[in-house]
Amino acid sequence: NLFQRSPMALVGRCLRRCLLLRPPQTAGFSAAAAPAAAPAAPGPPASAADSPLNWQPAKNVTMEQSLRIDDYFQVNRLVSKRQLMEHRVHLGHKAGCRSEWMTPSLFGCRCGVDIIDLEQTAPLLRRALNFTAHVAARGGIVLFLWQGWPALSPLVERRAAEMGEFAYTRPWVDQAVTDAATYFDTATRLPDLAVFLSCMSPVMLPHPAIAACAKVMIPTVGICDSNSDPRLVTYPVPGNDDSPQAIQLYMALFAEAIRRGKAAFAQWSAEAPQGSSAGDKEACSAADPRDAFRRVQSQALRPPEQPVDSAGADAAGSASQQRQSRQRSEPRQQPLRPSARRPQSPDSHRKPRAPPPPPRDELD
Repeated sequence: NLFQRSPMALVGRCLRRCLLLRPPQTAGFSAAAAPAAAPAAPGPPASAADSPLNWQPAKNVTMEQSLRIDDYFQVNRLVSKRQLMEHRVHLGHKAGCRSEWMTPSLFGCRCGVDIIDLEQTAPLLRRALNFTAHVAARGGIVLFLWQGWPALSPLVERRAAEMGEFAYTRPWVDQAVTDAATYFDTATRLPDLAVFLSCMSPVMLPHPAIAACAKVMIPTVGICDSNSDPRLVTYPVPGNDDSPQAIQLYMALFAEAIRRGKAAFAQWSAEAPQGSSAGDKEACSAADPRDAFRRVQSQALRPPEQPVDSAGADAAGSASQQRQSRQRSEPRQQPLRPSARRPQSPDSHRKPRAPPPPPRDELD
């Protein structure tokens, strides 16, 4: 057969042979860098304590000493490249929507779709989780923001409520952070950390809350897709912000980081020093870290008590009683009508002008 002896047939056979002899690659890892799998040694199975989810805070480690440990909460074990690829974190947007600020974080382009480099996503995500755990360990408030697919809003709100934190999945109000005292009309504590599950608004513009948090010096963690602008984000994480699998993975990772931070906070509260003041002990022993702020807020809003002597108090009491009796005896005045309360114009005292003369007859 002439076709079997043609150069194209030879090339096809060579390619098939190379593909058959090629070693299988693990998703998310390089086959050349992966070591050969050694046979498992006989023995008891791995204990549950070796699982990355079974973490307990170390004893006799203070809050200041935890900052000197690189991975005190051991969040590095929570993130793996295979896990990120299975949850479609590496998928970006179309190449035409690419942002120039996200070009260094891209691995390439496949079929017109940008591919995010997971080699950069994994360490940045670990750093963001570590910072989130430290914020939760110090009684900070974490706010999750999402303005993407509305079907994922209940998921974000439910997971945030399970963590004991807050979520905002509705259109952003400009004065909610920059002018919170005027907008809420009361003393309001701003969040200590804002986590943006998507740095873009529904109209494909940067999320307005990112600039608002930057103005009031609130640190931010943002999932930046290939069309995002990461310049104002404190801890940018390149990744997919549209896939439901990716959003579920992000919420699960942040939930575990916050749980570990609150576990460390509970242990530090139990190991409070004996020589600390009563206010510090009460703030540390609170079940909820926000109870101390609520107590301080109620004391700040309470009007100060002015010392009054007994003679002045008696005189003030008698004067108030006389005033009340006078108000009961006097008849209540009827309110003026709207026409009577209408202010007069400054020209009301002038004489009215004479009417204009009738028009002259054209026949005359």
